[in-house]
Amino acid sequence: MKKKILDSENLSLKRDNNRWRTTGLALGLANLILVITVFSVIGAERTIVVPAVTHKTFWLEDENASQEYLEQMAVFFTELALNVSPSNADYQKDLFLKYTDPRSHGVLQTRLSLGVEKIKRKNASTTFFPIELETDVKNKIVVVHGEETLIIGQRVISKSAKAYRVNFKMGQGRMYVTEFTEVDKNEPFKVAVEGTGLGNSIN
Repeated sequence: MKKKILDSENLSLKRDNNRWRTTGLALGLANLILVITVFSVIGAERTIVVPAVTHKTFWLEDENASQEYLEQMAVFFTELALNVSPSNADYQKDLFLKYTDPRSHGVLQTRLSLGVEKIKRKNASTTFFPIELETDVKNKIVVVHGEETLIIGQRVISKSAKAYRVNFKMGQGRMYVTEFTEVDKNEPFKVAVEGTGLGNSIN
C-alpha cells in the first residue's frame, strides 16, 4: 500500500516538474522574442510631433515624414515668407531661417534679407492664401498654389495666382527647408522663378 502511495506521489511530482519546465521554456521563448523585437526597431523609432500652427498629430521618423506633416509645414513656411509687412518682416524672416538646412542657410538668408529691405523701402505688404497643394512625398517636395495680394501703403496693387515650391530634408528626426522658391504654376516641379518669394512681387 505504502509503495503504491509513494509511486503515486512520485508520478504527481514528475507531472508538476514537467508542467513547470514547459512553462519556463515558454516564458524564456517569449522573452527571447521580445528582445529580438526590441532590437529590430532600434534606429527606426517613430516620433510623434505636432507641427506649428496645426491642431493635428502627425508622424515623423528619422528620415521620413507623413504627407500630412509635409503639407502642413509647407503651408506654414509659405505663410511665413508671404504674409509680411514692414512691421513683421524681420520676425518672419528670422523664424523662417531657424528651420533652414545649414547648407542652404546663407543663400536663403541673403534673398530673404533683400526681400525685407524691399518691403520696408516700398512700405509694402503681401498676403498669400493657399488654395491647392501638390506633394512629392518620396522627394519631400510640396508645391503650394494660391492667391497672392500685393499692397503698397493702403492701396491694393495686384492679385495674382502664384505657386511656391518648398523642398525639405530630414535628419535625425528633424525637418529642414532646403529650398523655397516661386515656380511656374503649370510646371511646378521643373521651372523655378528667380527669387524666394519674400518681396519677390515688388518691383
